[in-house]
Amino acid sequence: MFKQKLGLFMLTVCIFAACNKSSTNLNLPDPNVPKPVPSPISDKQVSSAIQGIIVDETNKPVTGATVKCGTLTATTDANGSFLFDKVTVNEMAAVVTVQKPGYFNGIRTFRIAAPDKLQYVQIQLLPKKALGIFDAVNGGAVSVANAQFTFVAKQVLGADNKPYSGKVSLMYAPVNPERPDFADIMPGDLRAINKNNVIMGLQSFGMMALELQSESGEKLYLDTSKSVTFKMTIPAGLQSLAPATVPLWHFEDSSRVWREDGSATKAGDSYTGTLKYFSTWSPAAPFSVVNFRVTLQDANGTLLSNASLSIKGNSGRYSTGHTNENGVFSGHIVKGETLVLKVSGRCNTAADTRNIGPFTDSTSLGVLRLNIPAAQYIHFSGAVTSCTNTPVKNGAVNIKIDGVDYRCSVTDGTYAIGILRCNTDNTTATIKVIDTAADKTAVITMPVSTTTYVKDLVACED
Repeated sequence: MFKQKLGLFMLTVCIFAACNKSSTNLNLPDPNVPKPVPSPISDKQVSSAIQGIIVDETNKPVTGATVKCGTLTATTDANGSFLFDKVTVNEMAAVVTVQKPGYFNGIRTFRIAAPDKLQYVQIQLLPKKALGIFDAVNGGAVSVANAQFTFVAKQVLGADNKPYSGKVSLMYAPVNPERPDFADIMPGDLRAINKNNVIMGLQSFGMMALELQSESGEKLYLDTSKSVTFKMTIPAGLQSLAPATVPLWHFEDSSRVWREDGSATKAGDSYTGTLKYFSTWSPAAPFSVVNFRVTLQDANGTLLSNASLSIKGNSGRYSTGHTNENGVFSGHIVKGETLVLKVSGRCNTAADTRNIGPFTDSTSLGVLRLNIPAAQYIHFSGAVTSCTNTPVKNGAVNIKIDGVDYRCSVTDGTYAIGILRCNTDNTTATIKVIDTAADKTAVITMPVSTTTYVKDLVACED
């Protein structure tokens, strides 16, 4: 009798476990995407501070978006900004993910230039719009502004991984690499892993964000035993550069980098190919990269935090990123080409442009001092004293302008911060000074535009 009861109990446990396993599978982003092979990117974890600005398709701040980084979650404010003061992330591939109803998820992957220093990111969200409808049972063709997709019969699955019957909406958003704000829109950072599991850079010839939805708004999936045929128009300025055949890449949900998966063939002004699951896809040419590091200062030696960098080769291939609070950028660049380094503020207006390279191995360029037009620049400096009117030896200054934080350390009772700004409009700066040794602070606000400000600070509040 005991053995019978034990057997019945074990059977119940097994049935429960099987049901629970099925339930867990339903929570996967896409149950049909192949499991990734181990990434060649290091998984070393570090502590960092990360902030950013989230904007919509018209470059207006997105309020109330959910931002995730590591194990932490934040919500964007009226400026579209968020801040994680301390978060644990992958040093070589830190990830910020943004969710907002009506938009595809915004995802930025980037390197941490130095642990425990404030790093900046900027993300523009893509609107998620239903641009075509087809019948799941019969299949059909959907044509959008610059692309066509052909679905075969009984190709769509529900969240339970069973065939779906009913009307299906194709959610689609194109991304043109020719756009000046392309670096803010694209997912990841154009780092890719090819079929040989080697890290490469990508020269994209267009991107497609794709998702399927039911009539009730349920996310749907593709049966990977069947393929969707696509045709995507190559942006006009890239058609002469586009190869006859080019690898296809999808943005991988687990590693947050691009993975090689198939190929596309040029036909007239378009690329054609097939897809077995939906994500963000790009026909793109891979190129070899080397690691690169540089520190940016102004003409007076003040560090330039949150500056935007574009590093473009003579082939048109390029990489992008931002400096951290110490003016340091760390990332990958095109190998073996003469490069143009462009430094700008948030709105992509060049503050300094110069030639560098070529580089055939990992390179640290050291310090670059830039000549920045006065109309694009704010400079703060001054003395920092304690309640007893003595110089603060160990402290920090944080200045918030237009929703963005700029930080610097206090050295021998003085501070200096350089800020690249898009316009000369009057705004308000909120300045917080911290005397770490005495555990004292102070906060002041002042009107600013674009010029040089000498502002002495006293840290004398609890």
